[in-house]
Amino acid sequence: MITRTLTRPDGYALHYRVWPANTGPRGVIVLLHGVMSHSQWLTPLAEPLAALGFQVIGADRRGSGLNPEGRGDAPSAQAIVDDALAIVDAETLPDTPTHLVGWCWGAILAVHLAQKRPFGRVVLLAPGIFPTEVLKTRMAVQEDRIKNSPEDAAILVSPIDERMFTDGPALEGFILRDPLRLERFTPRFHGITARLTMLAAALLSRLGKNTLVLLAERDEATDNETTIRALGKAAVPWKTIPGTKHGMQFDAPEAVVSELTRFLDPVEV
Repeated sequence: MITRTLTRPDGYALHYRVWPANTGPRGVIVLLHGVMSHSQWLTPLAEPLAALGFQVIGADRRGSGLNPEGRGDAPSAQAIVDDALAIVDAETLPDTPTHLVGWCWGAILAVHLAQKRPFGRVVLLAPGIFPTEVLKTRMAVQEDRIKNSPEDAAILVSPIDERMFTDGPALEGFILRDPLRLERFTPRFHGITARLTMLAAALLSRLGKNTLVLLAERDEATDNETTIRALGKAAVPWKTIPGTKHGMQFDAPEAVVSELTRFLDPVEV
């Protein structure tokens, strides 16, 4: 794994991870992470995909992961979208398809990016478009903080707690020890997320047959029933990964990689 940096028009130094393909490459995969997480959380998928010949890009969001400036914040939804598109454009290879894989909050971003570029295929993992009642309640009790705090103050607590991701060894061995996990964010970022999420739900019907959704069977963060109803209306195919919590890449990496490889490059499988 290597890191690269893009300097954005506003001067922000945007760092992100790259797992080079060991052969080929047979495609470029851009991974989009969640709110609390960052691209390293997707290593259980990135490493085997790179070994299978994919060039894998971990697009860390500004204010998270490798990007400490403005932690838990962003100036606007447009800035987040433009940052991700800049990484995509920097890592696109000639005559090679570029695919999007968005997990959790990253699935929301993936829906928006799919409206901006002709990606090969799009996969949404445990998409955060329709959160559970638990998550909505945890944000509702912070409403006074949202109204009465400076928009750039990282005072809101993430509604997703670490134990929602997995109860396997990665919880104690990685997640709870990760100093870069994002536990607080700003009212401005909350507002950005609310707008992006609402629009992503409306945009599902535009994704089409080149999209696949993978759901975690034991998800406590994504409302699977509501998600399945919405996907049915939008005619977007979906599958469930058995035995997994919200962090399906920790609980069943082989199964997820198998589904990704089969969908992203069916000729090679």
